[in-house]
Amino acid sequence: MLGCNVGLIFLLLSIFSISRLHGVQALQRGQEEGEYYDISLSRTDSAYENECLRILDNEKVCKRSPKFFDLKNVISSSIALQADYTSRMWATYYGGIRMGPSGNQLFKVLFDTGSSEFWLPGDSCISQQCKTRQRYHKTSSWKPMLKEDGNSVPISIKYLSGEIKAVDGTTTVRLSDSIVLENVNVGLATNINVPVMSQVHWDGIVGLGFRTKEMEYRGAKTFLESLMDNKSLYPNFRNQVAYYVSKEGGNISFGGINPKFKKSQDAEFFWAPIEDGSTYWSLNLVDMHLKNSKKRNRFNTSSFALSNGQESRPIYKGTFGDLKVIMDTGSYLMYAPQSMSSLVDELRVESCDEVGSKPTLVFTFKSSNGTKFPVELKPQDYILSYQGSDGNKKCTLGIVVDDQQEVSLGIL
Repeated sequence: MLGCNVGLIFLLLSIFSISRLHGVQALQRGQEEGEYYDISLSRTDSAYENECLRILDNEKVCKRSPKFFDLKNVISSSIALQADYTSRMWATYYGGIRMGPSGNQLFKVLFDTGSSEFWLPGDSCISQQCKTRQRYHKTSSWKPMLKEDGNSVPISIKYLSGEIKAVDGTTTVRLSDSIVLENVNVGLATNINVPVMSQVHWDGIVGLGFRTKEMEYRGAKTFLESLMDNKSLYPNFRNQVAYYVSKEGGNISFGGINPKFKKSQDAEFFWAPIEDGSTYWSLNLVDMHLKNSKKRNRFNTSSFALSNGQESRPIYKGTFGDLKVIMDTGSYLMYAPQSMSSLVDELRVESCDEVGSKPTLVFTFKSSNGTKFPVELKPQDYILSYQGSDGNKKCTLGIVVDDQQEVSLGIL
């Protein structure tokens, strides 16, 4: 899932493997050649996001927004991701997909590993946030899911930043001329109450998480399940999804990886097991420490401060499986549990001049073959800059303490 020695800004998630082995959703390596389909991701400005950053810098809480096997180097296309942002901290990335058998309805969507529902604004939606975006016009290809009494199956999707009301149904999703997914569960929103959506350019969300209990109850499949079930992916495609982001935009690849996004052609991928039964892309954290230089030492200390000359200090070291780290492409920030409040306070900055003096934050994970590998966040990654109301450059910490028990890594 994570590429070794690649910054989280430029390669947030390398490969998602959604195959299950021995009850575990695992990521493994391989080398076969084949094809894949890429979608470019776009990124554009949002005044709301910049205001949230200012609020966050004042230490107030700003709500989150609608937070396969062999490694396959393939020659195909990708979905380019554009970006909504005023600062790197508040960026969201969206790409285009086509709906319906003919693919004549084009939508801009956020690809979100932190949620599982796929929804678009419906043509019957009357809320203001629906009126300002592309809406799905029902055709004979969209089949509503019905309850025993004949009424539509409702969906209520709650994000920290708002709520979506929708009705469930199935339709055709066209990723390319060769990848046409039929009977995909797509909710059509009847009401959107998510304030941040008044400032962004995308229309809906494609959840890339795993099936929730609520989806199981109503018999709905996730988008990834529909992708795996589609026979057009085989034999040339693999059950892989790769996600790449940068300050300018990014790509999401289905069916394999695009090698041009690797930091170097000989860079090694590490595959980490996903927590069994989780609805998120959740990894077990083996170790977490602060680092001042390349050399690493351990110290028994209850203090978070790095003393003069100290090169490394442990923050967390528990048995494998104690603390989870969620990879969330639908969130802007890194979210930490209450137990890390002291660490978060220590990493705060009063001015941009302090960025260079802060330590590197190192997460250590264990691969499927037992090899441990680090993922590093340098101060330039977790401390984010923006333009203040006075026009001057400001810096603030991109880590927020939240009520959740896991660490959540957004697209910092």
